[in-house]
Amino acid sequence: MTMPLARCRAQPGARRKSTYNIIGLFFLIILFFYGFFLGGSSTPAVTGEPVDEVFWREFQERTARKNWVWAAGEAGKEAFLLTYRPWGEDQCCTLGKVPLVAVVNFWNPVSGLTRNQLAAIIRGEITNWRQVGGENRAVTVYYYSGEKYPYLPEFFPGITPDAVLLPSQPELTARVAADPSGIGLIIPQAVGPAVKALALEGINPFWDPVENYPLTAAVVLVPPAESPFSYWAGGGFLRDYRLGLEIRKAFTPGELLMETVTLAAVGDVLLDRAVARTMKEVGDNRYPLLRTASIFRRADLAFANLECPLSDRGSQINMFRGKPEYVETLTYGGFNLISLANNHILDYGVVAMLDTMERLSAAGIVHAGVGENIFEARRPRILQSKGVKVAFLAYTEVGEGFTYTRVPHQWAATPELPGAAPARADFLRLDVKTVRREADLVIVSMHWGKEYDHKPTDFQKALGRIAMDAGADLVIGHHPHVIQGIEFRGRGVIAYSLGNFIFDQETYNRRQGLVLKAAFDRGGLRQLAFKPTLIRRCQPEVATGDTGREIINLLAGLSAELAGGGQKPE
Repeated sequence: MTMPLARCRAQPGARRKSTYNIIGLFFLIILFFYGFFLGGSSTPAVTGEPVDEVFWREFQERTARKNWVWAAGEAGKEAFLLTYRPWGEDQCCTLGKVPLVAVVNFWNPVSGLTRNQLAAIIRGEITNWRQVGGENRAVTVYYYSGEKYPYLPEFFPGITPDAVLLPSQPELTARVAADPSGIGLIIPQAVGPAVKALALEGINPFWDPVENYPLTAAVVLVPPAESPFSYWAGGGFLRDYRLGLEIRKAFTPGELLMETVTLAAVGDVLLDRAVARTMKEVGDNRYPLLRTASIFRRADLAFANLECPLSDRGSQINMFRGKPEYVETLTYGGFNLISLANNHILDYGVVAMLDTMERLSAAGIVHAGVGENIFEARRPRILQSKGVKVAFLAYTEVGEGFTYTRVPHQWAATPELPGAAPARADFLRLDVKTVRREADLVIVSMHWGKEYDHKPTDFQKALGRIAMDAGADLVIGHHPHVIQGIEFRGRGVIAYSLGNFIFDQETYNRRQGLVLKAAFDRGGLRQLAFKPTLIRRCQPEVATGDTGREIINLLAGLSAELAGGGQKPE
């Protein structure tokens, strides 16, 4: 039987088509396995702002994806984008959520808003700070809108046309810090101490529990936009699957990606003379802190400068000595860090100083700034809280006009002799730079300056700036017995003098003081706040009303002078 000519002629073409199909299928199989290989072994980049990198480090620490890379800015189509979206939307690769924080200039007297007030400010309906309890000053809205993820419009539609658009959150922070009229909305990891985070509906995310904070954003890894072919051929399907699996294992849905450590710090504490007599009269060693202890107990770290040794031994060289049992005053108040580097720690000789060190250690209180030799006196004390490593260093001025003694006495520690760490530029520069390599945060205590003078000396300013430039985040000053101003420098702060906290001096400005509150994380110092205090009968209390405003205005005015006449509350 003969085959039709047409069928004979079609047979070679059919064979070729079948061959092409096989080759195509083989190619697709190879492409699939190649994509499978890429999806299992690729090292794509994640892009974003520098402030976003904190989430990327968190992601790498928690998951197996330690071979991925962070690339600030654009890194090509292969890059994931780390961004923020309204919480609750359907998203891929959500790590958790963060508060969105409304920030204003540090000296803006407004401390909080309702969400409706914030929305009205952003829409341009509230145009003067006086409308929300502030000064008679126009409001300037700054908003951040990255090229690919302009998040403010998603949360607050209808932004005022007068709003100032900025390309990054760090720039927004800098602009608000320099503008007394400014307000902006950013994530906590972009906040610095020169701006103030406002409470929203009564909750400040840096000082209060944030479970019910009313404005949060999802932290999201957004996959790159790809065509279906490149997505499959490049292994995108497997890459996204592995990524999602690891995120679900490492992160809890709805988890808050913010945790801060808090510090409460005060200046001079004296537990002798009239303070001791008053404690004896009332029969309670806790008396000096009965009105303020809760402030320090709520903080993770609580600091003070102890102006006297606690001992029943030694012979009088200068002025002060508290009873050994007065360590109870400090423990009741929740203090866990004490500076002993001052001009009174050796008032009853080396033996009383050593007794003080021993008693504080036995009570679980870390002490800094003194030692059996200069190396121990300069040794940083490193504490760890919530995964943050905090280094403390303490120094004191020494010498004629500062350390008074009835008989000649060596005050500064030496390689052979006990004593205090002297405030020297070379020591400070080396010690701060060295400990900066191992600590997330460096705090320096300085006993310095001129007594009863509200203005820091040139020596204070020079030494404080040396500490900042060497890498310190916060300098806490004391000794003048009165309040001095603060200075913002880079991302750090110098508080030149917090004044007296527990003391028996009766002059009004010597009864004024400040509790410095600081909030920080592994990325540095985020927030600073001050509570004004006033001593009454050797007992400090938080100053409220006109008295509290008077003290804060004094701080603002002194700080403005340090800043060259900058803005302060009117």
